Amino acid sequence: MRSPHVSPDMRNLLIRIVLVVGAICAALCAATPPARADCAGPMVEVSEKDLDRANDVTIIGRFWGDNCYDTGAPPAGEGTLGKPIDPIEIVFVQNGTDFPVALGAADEDYEFSVTLPVPWDLEPGPAQMVVRSIGGDWPIDAPVEVMVTDAATSAFRTTITRFGPEASDVAPVEPAAVEAVPDAAARDAGAPPEPDAESRSSDQADSGNSELLLWAVGGLAVGATLVAVGVAVATSMRRPGR
Repeated sequence: MRSPHVSPDMRNLLIRIVLVVGAICAALCAATPPARADCAGPMVEVSEKDLDRANDVTIIGRFWGDNCYDTGAPPAGEGTLGKPIDPIEIVFVQNGTDFPVALGAADEDYEFSVTLPVPWDLEPGPAQMVVRSIGGDWPIDAPVEVMVTDAATSAFRTTITRFGPEASDVAPVEPAAVEAVPDAAARDAGAPPEPDAESRSSDQADSGNSELLLWAVGGLAVGATLVAVGVAVATSMRRPGR
């Protein structure tokens, strides 16, 4: 029995189709990594940046988690950003002095919101409102530049405002001389300096690169297989029927 006759033009068309499909598949598989979440760093917003002493200001925080699982499933009981950070301290910093005003924690959505009075004993002029974690493996400082106005004010008793799901049991840091932009080493004598973002994410970057490499190798293998199938089909079509 003779094989069905296939014209040379049809045979060449089939070969080209198989080769093109194989090349496209290899390119797409190599270039498309698996979907994954991206971890946003801790963010802070304030209701206003020109502050009158003794008036209220609202501070909102988002993405305050202690880890980042953007390349795999988090451990049981944790989310993509790990655990909500607890405790979190809010201070005003001016002329090398801390003015603690709030202490609390992020909620299960890694967020917090607190309204508090601006310290009356700040001087008119520039200052920083700093939100920072206390303790933990990765200390976090999030400073926001503010301007204290020269509006008249009167003295009042300064208290620490509590916020978050539960009142924190950690006592606030007492005012002390620090650098204008505080970090962990300035707050804790003898502590190692805070690692930068590049150091913190190096392990995650290595993991992501390995994953992309595996996908690239897999995509090329699929493309090569399709090309081999195309060549085999073309070869079989060239053989005379029996």
